[in-house]
Amino acid sequence: MLHILWIGSNRCEFSSVLFSIEQSSHLRRVAALAEVGDMAPPDVVVLAQARPGEFQESKIAELRDKWNQTQFIYVLGAWCCGLKRVCDEFSMVPTVYAHACDYTKIRTIVGGQFQSKEAVSSPTPQAAGLVIVYSPVACYRAALADALAQFGMKTIEGEIGRTMRSQGVDFVVWDTPADFDLREQERQVIVKRHPGAQIVALLTDPREFELEPQKLHVIRSIPQPFELRDLVRAIQSSTQWVPSAA
Repeated sequence: MLHILWIGSNRCEFSSVLFSIEQSSHLRRVAALAEVGDMAPPDVVVLAQARPGEFQESKIAELRDKWNQTQFIYVLGAWCCGLKRVCDEFSMVPTVYAHACDYTKIRTIVGGQFQSKEAVSSPTPQAAGLVIVYSPVACYRAALADALAQFGMKTIEGEIGRTMRSQGVDFVVWDTPADFDLREQERQVIVKRHPGAQIVALLTDPREFELEPQKLHVIRSIPQPFELRDLVRAIQSSTQWVPSAA
């Protein structure tokens, strides 16, 4: 397995990338370049930059010279959109945006350099079921579906106001609205549309986490913001989760 050093931000926009890397490599995290010290060189360094100017280019160059056998990769947050086109520092280091990055992407960038280490990595288990993600925000719905797919889950996106696939859905990830009446309307639609499916509710107001899940007729309620691993575990801990043979 690859030894990967993550330097920089651990904001929520990087959570799916971090979790994907953590599941498939030996990961070590530090918050800043100053914490590297005399650390042994890893196979890959991920420079996680949430905002412009968080890394000093000269310090990155020094570390690249020191670890000349290590592959460096920038992973940029949303506030860094456009920097790839105008900043010289990104011309020397492969760069990818956080929303489009996972362990597979990093492995592709690294290429065959560490192929022998990758040979011992175990394949991702595939879920024997279907997860549908409901959210009124299209980009959030797509991001959740893509993130869950990284963990071997078959996912599709759902919309309350449109006719959706109902057969074969084992799990529903439901981004609940704040309004109680609208929430109840959506819940009734989901329960009727996907009878027997287990529902994980993402709560808009964290204070509602104290509510019993049974009051929402769900197997698990998770307050937002949340870590992706909590959502993955909520699904995998269900009695309906049956990973198929890889």
